[in-house]
Amino acid sequence: MGLFGKLLDNIACWILAKSGLLSLGPGVSEQLKADVLDSIRGSLLRAGMPASAGPAKLVDSEMLGALPTGASCIERWYVECGGRVMPFDIRFTADGRGGTYFDFQLHPTAYPPVPTINGTGPMRLSSEKLGELTNVTAADLERVLADNLFAQFVILFDSEGSFIQAAPKGASSDRPETEPWGVEYRDRTSGKQYQSRADSPLVRRALLSYLRGETEWHGMFAWEDLQR
Repeated sequence: MGLFGKLLDNIACWILAKSGLLSLGPGVSEQLKADVLDSIRGSLLRAGMPASAGPAKLVDSEMLGALPTGASCIERWYVECGGRVMPFDIRFTADGRGGTYFDFQLHPTAYPPVPTINGTGPMRLSSEKLGELTNVTAADLERVLADNLFAQFVILFDSEGSFIQAAPKGASSDRPETEPWGVEYRDRTSGKQYQSRADSPLVRRALLSYLRGETEWHGMFAWEDLQR
């Protein structure tokens, strides 16, 4: 499990933020967001992530619900740091004086074995606008991504039935570089599918790594089992 495994042991940190806002909805407090991300990065560094990893960046978030007290809520944040995306469950609690306490922990994730990709055989690419391309090259994939020729999705198949697919999550597919992306892959050996989220640059790196038959793409994400 490496770094992710260390983080699973109840990483939590309480900090009083200056903002009284509880959620990253309209009118979000940038200070609260920055405080949470700084605290997450600090926990990652203490768990062994090198300082060269750079700042933590919010890729996507979702509301999980409010707690019975009415003064707390829980959100899941997908945070990228050091070239990896990790899901954190974050609890926000109003302090009654205009501030907000928060604590967080890494959401339990799947650690599937690295799948075998047939990087020596031809790969196929499927997208909404272009249909299907065979014998895909890195230049083909770069062109599809750079020119937004995929519209709502892009799927890359190896020659033996495994695939990785990605799609911008928002409605404005004309600017996918500004949106969080959903990422999934299928392991042909187990027949299972796993999912994660990322931003556009990380998706590009992952797809190119997959096309080359490498394993780097698999370590960029904390995967969730779709069958759970």
